[in-house]
Amino acid sequence: MGNRKTLESRARQSLWIAPEREGNFTSIWRVLLLVDMSEIQNCLPVHSRQYFIRVRNSKWEGARAVYNEKLLAIRQDAAAKNVLRSGHQELAEWNLSQEFIGNLSKGYFDAAIETCTLYNIRLDEHLCDCIQSAIKEFLITQRKNALQHAAQGLPGAIKVPLSIRQQLSGDHNLPHFNDILIELEKARIKSIRIAAQKESLVNQTLNVHGPNARVNIGSTDNSTNVVNQGIPFSELRKAIEANVADGVERTAILERLADLETATNRESGTKKYQEFISTAANHMALIGPYLPALGHWVHSLLG
Repeated sequence: MGNRKTLESRARQSLWIAPEREGNFTSIWRVLLLVDMSEIQNCLPVHSRQYFIRVRNSKWEGARAVYNEKLLAIRQDAAAKNVLRSGHQELAEWNLSQEFIGNLSKGYFDAAIETCTLYNIRLDEHLCDCIQSAIKEFLITQRKNALQHAAQGLPGAIKVPLSIRQQLSGDHNLPHFNDILIELEKARIKSIRIAAQKESLVNQTLNVHGPNARVNIGSTDNSTNVVNQGIPFSELRKAIEANVADGVERTAILERLADLETATNRESGTKKYQEFISTAANHMALIGPYLPALGHWVHSLLG
């Protein structure tokens, strides 16, 4: 008994537990993932996992609410027709349960992609394989749970229609899985392109002279002069604070700017300058007017 409580406690710490419902809506997915199952959060860097879990839980709660609403509508319609346990009723409830599981897996996937986007985590081959394996295991586990609950006749369990039992062997016809693989590949390619663009920016050598010099990277010159013979750290910091909406991204850019400000020689200054540009690459229109002065300051540092 104690071991069971320990396993359930561990599951609740990292997984969303579907709330129990009264009467016919008793949850048959109390514990959605097995303890020994792969989990996407373990694929991600430690600093991003809490955010991932919160996003995933939010999406799962939304999917659960939609499922309950649709299930209630199906059963109310059947009750009105006095056909609660017809074959049509069982098939409708089973299809809805599979839609629900598919929506859970999609929410699981979307939470991972949103986390990678927010924290600038590159979707390399290893991470994509990890995400794919975790989602596949999730779907297979949910199917096994549903079949087991139906076989045991647990309260609220969805009956498996005879017409589709033979289609449920192995990992065939997993709901939403093919669509998720397509979206995962799109996200991987997009991540590679973004990484390549950032690397290209970092590897550029910027030679600027004078207070009114311009830096235009892949764009036309629509900038406004920032004429400052001094070092524009304060002005740039205020611009970032006012115009970068995302808190995590804003903090990261400000940290790189602060690092640059501490540079004491040309070598460290150049490195920190490149790191700052890489971190702020999505906001070149904002920081571009300040780069000439920053580049001139780095070049003026003693070697």
